[in-house]
Amino acid sequence: MRKTRTMFAGHVAVVALILLDVVIAPGSDDSRQPAALDTLFEESENIVQQRELRCKQLLAILADPENSAGDRITAAKLLGQLKCEAAIPALLQHIELQRPFDAETSPPLAAVLAQFGDAAMPEIISACLEEDRFVINGGALKGRSVLPYLHAIREGRMIESAHVYCVGLGAIHANDPERVRKIKGLVARLEKLRN
Repeated sequence: MRKTRTMFAGHVAVVALILLDVVIAPGSDDSRQPAALDTLFEESENIVQQRELRCKQLLAILADPENSAGDRITAAKLLGQLKCEAAIPALLQHIELQRPFDAETSPPLAAVLAQFGDAAMPEIISACLEEDRFVINGGALKGRSVLPYLHAIREGRMIESAHVYCVGLGAIHANDPERVRKIKGLVARLEKLRN
């Protein structure tokens, strides 16, 4: 038992000396260090390229209506996990991919958008304001529901920043009464989410 401890202590000492040489003495003539950095940089660049490729592939799956809703939702979830901000417009476009949802039930793509947090918030607000989504046209609701967007704002904990953003938009568009009306309507809904 004593011999094993001594051997183990000897191995630990060797490892510690190697680490000290690499970490504490970076300017030493150890030729392994620059090669290790080159390898790290090369592998990191490969990961970045792989991520970009995967994002493009997953975006294509999400956008193709020939794919099943399940496959499209899986692609969307992976885009969120990869933090592919280029996917935000596509996620907004397909936010109602799976129904039913209501004030209590969040659509899966709203949860994906929420993963982007404040990075997605301006585009979510713009989507909310694109058209008057609450106008009744011949007894039917015109346009898509704003509920999935509100779910994304709530789940992404963006209520406060979305509120501030909307107030700022109201000031910027003060000369456009129709736009101000829509912004005020959205601000009122955000205030309900706060409570």
